[in-house]
Amino acid sequence: MEKKRYKSLFVYFVAYYTLLLFTSKIIPLFTLINLIFILHFSAIFFKMTSRQVLPTMILLLIISTPLSFTSILGLPYGQLPISWFNLSILLIILYVLARGLVKRNIVFNSVSTISLLILLYLLVPMLNSSNVIEGVKQVLNYYLFFLVIIIWPNIKLGITEIKASKRVYIASVVAVACVVILQAGLFRLGFSTGNTLLLGGNRFATGYLFSDYSFLSLYLLTPVFFIYFEKMRVVLKIPLLLLLAIASFMTTARTGITALGICIILFLFVYTLKNIIKRTPLIVVFWSGLITIGSVILFLVGKVRSGDLLSGSGRMEGYTIAISEWLKSPLLGIGFDMRTYKENVGTAMPHNIVIQTLLQGGIVYLFLFVILFLIIYLSIYKVNKHEIWGFILVILGAQFIPDILDSRFFLVIILLLLIKNKENVSQNNRKSLSL
Repeated sequence: MEKKRYKSLFVYFVAYYTLLLFTSKIIPLFTLINLIFILHFSAIFFKMTSRQVLPTMILLLIISTPLSFTSILGLPYGQLPISWFNLSILLIILYVLARGLVKRNIVFNSVSTISLLILLYLLVPMLNSSNVIEGVKQVLNYYLFFLVIIIWPNIKLGITEIKASKRVYIASVVAVACVVILQAGLFRLGFSTGNTLLLGGNRFATGYLFSDYSFLSLYLLTPVFFIYFEKMRVVLKIPLLLLLAIASFMTTARTGITALGICIILFLFVYTLKNIIKRTPLIVVFWSGLITIGSVILFLVGKVRSGDLLSGSGRMEGYTIAISEWLKSPLLGIGFDMRTYKENVGTAMPHNIVIQTLLQGGIVYLFLFVILFLIIYLSIYKVNKHEIWGFILVILGAQFIPDILDSRFFLVIILLLLIKNKENVSQNNRKSLSL
């Protein structure tokens, strides 16, 4: 019964994301279809979660992630920064706070404390921005990100709802992968819909409704470790993993596959250290497989990015410029104004979360940022020694793209992993933490 439910949901997701792709330029129809499906999914999720409000809103947050770069009216997010994703976050925050106030029980831990300090500190570089309006626009999504992290100790779900959240996430990302492959195929046949762009070297960049191809390439691979450690048959795992990898390749952005490659190497390295004596033959097989997989990846990336396989796309130059600009204001940074920065220095914000954080918020922001994510990592690791690799994958990807906090899916990944913490499991459903 449960398997049929998720198969049905997957079909609904594919239909949902496909219809929105093909109506993305027909704003009234896009808005209507989106609203109908959101109401339909709300009813399904409400029933799935035994009529619980908070789990329903979290599931809606998950399925709205691929649409978070488009407003609720189908307009570009820059024109109308109100998406179903943002609305879901606001509803979750208000619901959790309201419930905590009514019960007079709002939990505040170390993660919440550091996040609150960051929220307060962000006001300094934001007001220090060359253009405060642009600074506010950039920081808006950061505030939503950190507000959710602040309240996460108060998000209590049962084991069933935690399992459902993870499986809905897997199903939704796989559904998007199917649509991306369809979009890429149609684009190569001359039919363009959604976010597509023909670049030099015969590169057919495919981005679904994402505003950034690199974000999409990484998002499509975020469920890899969820699937790998999920209790399902190998004959199902392999096709799913291949589908996600192919879809990521179809974006033609290298971020996702590069981060995954590094993550797999780290994963196998850790596995080797743990099992070097006990399972030597198996380790030989693992590393042989790694070499094979690496060779195949290089070949495929070379096919979709011929001519610039190893090109840094100006990243190193951007890093050098960013460090030079940061040295002008090392303590507080230059502020949150990406547009003016590009106009002044002639290059985009550095494609690296560490350098970008240092540049825009200075040493203070970087220090708080590192402390926060170290605590988050340790909190996840305590109960998710396997699935922590999904978090590591995104962190690695953040070293090659700018503004990972604005990627939307990073917040969802953190939330999915943190709510598995024993402190977030409902008391009436705390028999096991194993999914």
